[in-house]
Amino acid sequence: DEIKQLDKDSNLYLVKNDGKQGIVNNRGEIVLYLEYDQIGVDANRFAGNDIKNQYLLYNNCIPVKKDQKWGIYDIHGRVLVKIQYDDLGCSRSSGSNGSTNSILLIPEYEGIVLKQNEMYGIVSSNGKEILPAVLESVYSVTSAGQQVYYMIYNNQVINLLDYLDKYVKKEELFSDE
Repeated sequence: DEIKQLDKDSNLYLVKNDGKQGIVNNRGEIVLYLEYDQIGVDANRFAGNDIKNQYLLYNNCIPVKKDQKWGIYDIHGRVLVKIQYDDLGCSRSSGSNGSTNSILLIPEYEGIVLKQNEMYGIVSSNGKEILPAVLESVYSVTSAGQQVYYMIYNNQVINLLDYLDKYVKKEELFSDE
């Protein structure tokens, strides 16, 4: 029914037919079969993230939804994150000062926020778990033009990047091991 270019560099196209979506490449080869209810995220939900391409996160990750669950594939059609999550990102109603942002991406770690059983976790753009789904919330606050990321764990507000810098080794997230 419809073909739409995902971006000019990846040579990938979103195809739609009978309410289902899939991905093909510029050679007509199937990357993701026409079996998904939704491909891509609603970037408007995560305005604080400045998502440049709702279909292709970090130029590698294709978010997909099937049977009310979310997962992530790479641009070659390989599973990065199994389709088992209730949602992608953490939608947060603004606080009384209106400064909190709903977020999907943690750019400093190429992280993607996932929701499962009302809790949140973070995976990297290659599918490795950064934090398991044990967080009550993940959000950002924009102050003086800077975005500061926070997580709530056991009712405690914790600076997310400070925590990750202390306990997560970036080089291990992106190694091939």
